Amino acid sequence: MKSQSKYHSLLNNQNYICTEYDRRGRLVNNDPSPVKYENMFLFDIPDENYIKIVAYERDLSLPPRTVTVSSMYLDRHLHGTFITNNKSNRIKGNVARIYKNEKYNAVLFSRHNKLPCIFCVPDVDFTRPDLVRGKRLARDGYSTMTLSEDENQN
Repeated sequence: MKSQSKYHSLLNNQNYICTEYDRRGRLVNNDPSPVKYENMFLFDIPDENYIKIVAYERDLSLPPRTVTVSSMYLDRHLHGTFITNNKSNRIKGNVARIYKNEKYNAVLFSRHNKLPCIFCVPDVDFTRPDLVRGKRLARDGYSTMTLSEDENQN
């Protein structure tokens, strides 16, 4: 069974596939099961593993949208620092790998002045009540926002 979760953003016109691997690049056979909080997907994985994120366009009939991919670091309070732009315009393919204890542990997909879609591997204790309050497990196919939030951003 593949360890793969699929998410989407109508705002960015993108689908995202998140897959967990170990440091040697071997597929991990359990679902990474992120927690969704606001516009973020938070993955609780072992220190030696990473999440590979692949992005591709949802609807090819729509005009291409300029989407910027940025790397950042989210601390234990989910505050971000060290933002750097990597790629932009029609993001497609193997986009990012995020690790828990690296300089960058998150990747953002965003359009100018719009709410970004964030995938992160924070170094936090996922059993803490204050961390999980207001968050919920993300199911396969989950949008990065509610449908109304996503559509209102267009």
